[in-house]
Amino acid sequence: MRPKSPIRTFLLRTVIVGFIALFVGFVGECIMMAIWPGEAKLLAPVFCDAGQSEAIVVSDTHRDARGASTNFTMYCVGDRGDYTNVGWMRPMLLLALIHTAIVLLLYHGIRAYGRLRRYRDRRDVNGGRSGAAAPTLGG
Repeated sequence: MRPKSPIRTFLLRTVIVGFIALFVGFVGECIMMAIWPGEAKLLAPVFCDAGQSEAIVVSDTHRDARGASTNFTMYCVGDRGDYTNVGWMRPMLLLALIHTAIVLLLYHGIRAYGRLRRYRDRRDVNGGRSGAAAPTLGG
């Protein structure tokens, strides 16, 4: 049996954490869309031109025999009432990527904090020497 390569382990861990973060980011965006669709207004500087700087999110709910469905659309509106339909897919994808980045930052922050605590605990046990092995009871 071949020993595992540290590079292979790192790449596998990175891919797994990336997919989990992407999934959590998209699910988080779907939840945020249901709670606060106006979050897309925060992206007005990205999607709206200088003349149409105000973003408005419009929700249309349609009901039929099968139930209800809601569509969201983001419009960029100018001072004189002119508007551009931005749609919803691009703002939603960008927000999902931002949520994914937040999840990754939280993951790596918590992981770094855990490593720092282990390093400090190991240093305290060794009497301030961080490189030496911790003394054991057995010898």
